Amino acid sequence: MKRNTFAIIFLFACYYLTGETTHLSGNIDISLKENTLSIDLILSNYEVNKNTITFALNDIYKKPIVTLNNQPIEVNKSNEKCSGCHYYEISVQEGINSTDKIAIRTQGQFAAFNAEEYPSDYKGLIAKTSGILRASEQTVWYPVLLSDDNNQSKLFPKYLYTYDFKANCDCQNIYIGDWKVDKSVGRFHSANPLDNIMLIAGNYSSHTGKEANYINIPDEKQRKALEKSIANIKQYYHQISGKEITTKFTIASIPSGRKGWGGFLTYPTIVFTKKDVKNNMITKSLMSHEIAHYFFSHYYKPNSTLYWFYLESFAEYYSLKYSKEYIPLTFKYRFYKLKKRKKHFVRLDKVRKRKDINSVHYYRIAPLQLMLVEQQIGNSKMQELIEVVFTKIKSNENGYLAFISSLQEIGVEQKKIKFIENEIFKKFNLPLYKTLK
Repeated sequence: MKRNTFAIIFLFACYYLTGETTHLSGNIDISLKENTLSIDLILSNYEVNKNTITFALNDIYKKPIVTLNNQPIEVNKSNEKCSGCHYYEISVQEGINSTDKIAIRTQGQFAAFNAEEYPSDYKGLIAKTSGILRASEQTVWYPVLLSDDNNQSKLFPKYLYTYDFKANCDCQNIYIGDWKVDKSVGRFHSANPLDNIMLIAGNYSSHTGKEANYINIPDEKQRKALEKSIANIKQYYHQISGKEITTKFTIASIPSGRKGWGGFLTYPTIVFTKKDVKNNMITKSLMSHEIAHYFFSHYYKPNSTLYWFYLESFAEYYSLKYSKEYIPLTFKYRFYKLKKRKKHFVRLDKVRKRKDINSVHYYRIAPLQLMLVEQQIGNSKMQELIEVVFTKIKSNENGYLAFISSLQEIGVEQKKIKFIENEIFKKFNLPLYKTLK
């Protein structure tokens, strides 16, 4: 889930859920020979009663043809900027009701390249790499209804989706959403609302394991080694949190040419983008981060001005704890060139908008800050803090004040809170970070 260009991540990483559930149904047609993706989908059961609805679609698509209750309706493309996508608007003078059905039909041509050919690859790209098409929720490959909240990105928050798709492909296998791989034609449906829907299509193998399901990992020894590591990570997180991870993840190997990019999560699908999924330290470290999103995305809902802190920093904090215990070399590597990261340091008490915190801080610095907080209050209190603070954060709430007030609420003494604020969050404290080694 890592990308250097923050704007793209900010627009499309979608882990905050609302109570609204939209149903998506219809047809998806994929051609790997022509490199085309066609959708003919119906939006229904959305909780709106207003004159205008705005939705987003990936910019590979042609301007969609839209009907309202089987009647053609004008659709206007917005001039607002949207990285990798377009905003579209439909308006009805007498109003659009939640019982209305909006049909959206369009087609697009996606990028196709070998793993070595596109070093700028990223999660938000609809692409066929090494013969396999992938489209994460970040690509907006299906229509996404937009937020009316002017204080945050239009794509925050996303609606929850139930779905019922019929998919066709001139390939061997199709995977959509949760674990189900069908041959060239299949039906995919979910009565459980999801905020992230993954699409994978191609001529790949699929296998079912005890701990996870596997796409394009044909080597049985590799799968057995991954099974062991996943079980170990789940057990450790159960041990520190007291909560059992009930999700069965899907592990997919889709090689990319982007150097240093390990992969990403579209819950519950973990996509590895390296050429070979070896059960080494790098793979374990990546899996420990993505599996931690079971807590910090699925179980606890990140939000507030410090959205990225609550989403990514907490997941990486769990991952660092695991690394320190089981893969100490990767943990020690986190301190390599740490001094040079000072220029990316952000005072969290100064953050007023989500975009005010950069990816280096929330991936590389803030997880160490959380480990230092634990050093002060202990693991038990840290887990108590997590329980409390995630009930406090709201979409526009000051995430830093919520964190500090949660420390007070769980009974941390004022002297320690003052130390946490002044020595951990308000300065780049390299000597203190090194005490974690």
